[in-house]
Amino acid sequence: MLEEIIKDIRKMISLIMLGACILGVGCGHEPIWKEEVRSPDGLWLASAETIQNGGFGSAAIQTMVYLKSTTVSRPPTEVLEFWCKGPAPRPYVLDNVANKGGTINLTMNWLSPSHLEVTYNGRASIDRQIVRYSGVEISLTNRCSDITIVPRNTSSSVMATVFIVLWASLLANASHAANSQVKEPTPYTTKRQGRGPA
Repeated sequence: MLEEIIKDIRKMISLIMLGACILGVGCGHEPIWKEEVRSPDGLWLASAETIQNGGFGSAAIQTMVYLKSTTVSRPPTEVLEFWCKGPAPRPYVLDNVANKGGTINLTMNWLSPSHLEVTYNGRASIDRQIVRYSGVEISLTNRCSDITIVPRNTSSSVMATVFIVLWASLLANASHAANSQVKEPTPYTTKRQGRGPA
């Protein structure tokens, strides 16, 4: 009985790990839009790219804005990240005309050598927002409204939901397996003890 429960638990753990891998991998991580804008003094490079994800549970469009110093050899730093649902005008293909602005009409404009203005159309949620990086101010304007959108973390919430559902399923299966192993007591008769017929 216990061996069967352990066997079922091992099967469920394998399924959980497989599900996590499938959700984590997804498909289509190639950019569908890219743009770069150099600061007026040439010391900074602002770049943006949009990636259309696909796959089970991870279909989404993400647009990231990066800052990179042109005087230091370091990789760019992500300062903004947006998330929205599709579809893209030209899905899964780099097309800077059809997918301009990363499906959220994102624009980047240097107001001064130390102030980058980013605008978007509001149909996206903000996953990351850094307002100052190495002396550069990054302002963000939603052209559709003046409402501030609270940042959210989609990947952790999706993974947490998947984990909870799979864990509940595991417990239900283990409980079912334990209940199915318990046998009903067989009816039995007792001998009447006494001194014989009355």
